[in-house]
Amino acid sequence: MTATPTHSNKITLPATSTPVPLPPTLHSTLLSALLAQPAAVPRIQSAISHELAAAGWTTALRTRIAQLLRNGDCATYEELMARVLREARGDAGGQNGFNGHGGENGDGEAGERVEIKIPEKAVKEGVKAVRRELEAVCEVVRDGE
Repeated sequence: MTATPTHSNKITLPATSTPVPLPPTLHSTLLSALLAQPAAVPRIQSAISHELAAAGWTTALRTRIAQLLRNGDCATYEELMARVLREARGDAGGQNGFNGHGGENGDGEAGERVEIKIPEKAVKEGVKAVRRELEAVCEVVRDGE
């Protein structure tokens, strides 16, 4: 996909539909292009935050963190962050949501676990926001176009 450039920068993205890590030089180029616009990162953050809040994710996150701490499933900040990040990505890492204390998970109801996987709509809107900001400072071209 080619965008109408506002600058002479031209960035070519790999033609792939599967998520793969970007080469370090391309990652650096994209980051520099975004940081060239002082309000770009706050606009991206705002778009993602809006979608997460609209989906009820931020409330679910607070609830899940309270569950993990009350249950004793996570005792340190590092454990909590690792667990939350794993669950937000949709990988429970072999965890079934129970803590071994009679099936209670901290919310007072047996077996009930708050889901914190990041909603697909929030991911898609985040990608759109990043693309909009990149297209404002450079021409984005896919390999083979």
